[in-house]
Amino acid sequence: MRLTTKGRYAVTAMLDLSINASKGPVSLNDISQRQDISLSYLEQLFFQAAQAFTGKQCAWSWRWVFAQPQGK
Repeated sequence: MRLTTKGRYAVTAMLDLSINASKGPVSLNDISQRQDISLSYLEQLFFQAAQAFTGKQCAWSWRWVFAQPQGK
Protein backbone atom coordinates (compact mmCIF):
# COMPACT_ATOMS: atom_id res chain seq x y z
CA MET A 1 0.00 0.00 0.00
CA ARG A 2 1.32 3.41 -0.93
CA LEU A 3 0.74 6.47 1.22
CA THR A 4 0.99 10.06 0.15
CA THR A 5 3.28 12.35 2.13
CA LYS A 6 0.20 13.85 3.76
CA GLY A 7 -1.04 10.38 4.70
CA ARG A 8 2.35 9.34 6.05
CA TYR A 9 2.59 12.46 8.22
CA ALA A 10 -0.97 11.96 9.48
CA VAL A 11 -0.30 8.32 10.42
CA THR A 12 3.01 9.26 12.06
CA ALA A 13 1.34 12.02 14.09
CA MET A 14 -1.53 9.76 15.19
CA LEU A 15 0.90 7.03 16.24
CA ASP A 16 2.92 9.54 18.23
CA LEU A 17 -0.29 10.82 19.82
CA SER A 18 -1.42 7.32 20.79
CA ILE A 19 1.98 6.34 22.20
CA ASN A 20 2.30 9.48 24.32
CA ALA A 21 -1.36 10.00 25.30
CA SER A 22 -0.99 7.92 28.48
CA LYS A 23 1.37 10.59 29.85
CA GLY A 24 -1.30 13.30 29.63
CA PRO A 25 -2.33 15.81 26.98
CA VAL A 26 -0.10 15.84 23.91
CA SER A 27 0.48 19.14 22.13
CA LEU A 28 1.00 19.44 18.42
CA ASN A 29 4.20 21.29 19.19
CA ASP A 30 5.54 18.20 21.02
CA ILE A 31 4.59 15.94 18.11
CA SER A 32 6.17 18.40 15.69
CA GLN A 33 9.46 18.37 17.55
CA ARG A 34 9.57 14.59 18.10
CA GLN A 35 8.65 13.70 14.51
CA ASP A 36 10.34 16.62 12.73
CA ILE A 37 7.11 17.71 11.04
CA SER A 38 6.24 21.38 10.52
CA LEU A 39 3.89 22.64 13.24
CA SER A 40 1.78 24.59 10.76
CA TYR A 41 1.41 21.47 8.61
CA LEU A 42 0.32 19.41 11.63
CA GLU A 43 -2.22 22.09 12.54
CA GLN A 44 -3.70 21.83 9.03
CA LEU A 45 -3.85 18.02 9.22
CA PHE A 46 -5.53 17.97 12.63
CA PHE A 47 -7.93 20.74 11.63
CA GLN A 48 -9.00 18.70 8.59
CA ALA A 49 -9.31 15.58 10.73
CA ALA A 50 -11.45 17.41 13.27
CA GLN A 51 -13.71 18.75 10.52
CA ALA A 52 -14.16 15.27 9.11
CA PHE A 53 -14.75 13.81 12.58
CA THR A 54 -17.16 16.42 13.90
CA GLY A 55 -18.71 17.57 10.65
CA LYS A 56 -18.27 21.14 11.86
CA GLN A 57 -16.02 23.93 10.71
CA CYS A 58 -14.85 25.32 14.02
CA ALA A 59 -11.35 26.65 14.58
CA TRP A 60 -11.36 25.22 18.10
CA SER A 61 -12.75 21.79 17.18
CA TRP A 62 -9.42 20.00 16.64
CA ARG A 63 -8.26 21.10 20.08
CA TRP A 64 -11.45 19.86 21.72
CA VAL A 65 -11.67 16.56 19.86
CA PHE A 66 -8.10 15.49 20.51
CA ALA A 67 -7.93 16.78 24.08
CA GLN A 68 -10.83 14.68 25.36
CA PRO A 69 -10.00 11.87 27.79
CA GLN A 70 -10.79 8.42 26.48
CA GLY A 71 -14.25 7.15 27.33
CA LYS A 72 -15.99 10.52 27.09
